[in-house]
Amino acid sequence: LGMLVPVIGLVQVGTQAHADRYTYLPHIGIYLALALLIREAARAWRWRKEFLSAVAIALAISLGWSAHNQTRHWRDSESMWCRALSATNNNPMTRNHWGASLLRVRRVNEAIVQFQESLRLTPNNPSALNNLGMALILKGDPTNAAACFQKTLKLDPMNHRAWLHLGLIALNTENDLATAIGCLMGAVELNPKSAPTRIAFGKALVRAGRLDEAIAQCAEAVRLVPQSVEAHYELGVALAARGRLVEAEAHYAEVLRREPAHAEAQRNLGNLLLLEGKTAEAIAHYEASLKTKPDQAGTHFNLGGAFAMQQQFEKAVEHFEAALKLSPEDAAAHKNLGLALARLGRREEAIQHLNEALRLKPEFEDARRALQELKPE
Repeated sequence: LGMLVPVIGLVQVGTQAHADRYTYLPHIGIYLALALLIREAARAWRWRKEFLSAVAIALAISLGWSAHNQTRHWRDSESMWCRALSATNNNPMTRNHWGASLLRVRRVNEAIVQFQESLRLTPNNPSALNNLGMALILKGDPTNAAACFQKTLKLDPMNHRAWLHLGLIALNTENDLATAIGCLMGAVELNPKSAPTRIAFGKALVRAGRLDEAIAQCAEAVRLVPQSVEAHYELGVALAARGRLVEAEAHYAEVLRREPAHAEAQRNLGNLLLLEGKTAEAIAHYEASLKTKPDQAGTHFNLGGAFAMQQQFEKAVEHFEAALKLSPEDAAAHKNLGLALARLGRREEAIQHLNEALRLKPEFEDARRALQELKPE
């Protein structure tokens, strides 16, 4: 019975007032005592063996049926939290956990309702505020999400998730590198073993041009989670930006080994191979990237350039035109398309695109020289 000591209120364990799971082992002693007491009390009964056997069988059947019914409520998160809400409707912890379960399966609007109800019951709940912020990010409302994370940090300054998400909002939505780096640095300091946090910090450092620091963060993320596709990819990005192309190529190759349809890694590896003069291999990677994500203007542009290097001007024109459909104001694409058309003898079209390149970028000397060469003397 001494096993009941941790759950009789002398020491707080968790946030709940009662939790039946804590009584499983302590009840063993109680059940043994009851069994021995019944055996002693029934010693003088004439039909005690038959009676006690029947009672034991009935009790086993009853408990088995009860256990079967109870396990229905633990079938999945939805069943468990719906049962909990029906038993304790005004329970903020249950609302928060149910919302988190909904968020994991991207039922965002339903999750928001649960988080808001949890906060109505306990307005200063940092966990519910943080979860509401994450739901609002998924809903496309970074402004209100940031407000939730800021409130979270006022209540719980050591909440690394709130620092992480504030940093990501500053990086991806507000383009505020200084704030992003400050928040993400704080998140890493609070949870140095979080690979996603180090990856996010590394991305911010790349954007800031602090490449050696970015490489260190992404390399640590790879060390923490060697199977992380994102960690290898971002390390490849940082290494390539630093000019360490062979190492970058190895990490992009690792990404593609684990996830062959990773469009960005295919594209970036194609870029590196093109720099090395491996044009045919670069083309294969660009085509694989576009197969996964066809709406990449930059990849169409690079693939057009690779085909032009191989004197395949029909294919080059096809991809420069695709790039311009996606990005009509790209002066370089107009210039390259003009050059490819000129090589195919389509002089008037070539002049049209070179003129457009100069309209978009009047100081574009390469386009100006190409245009002068095409004009009749």
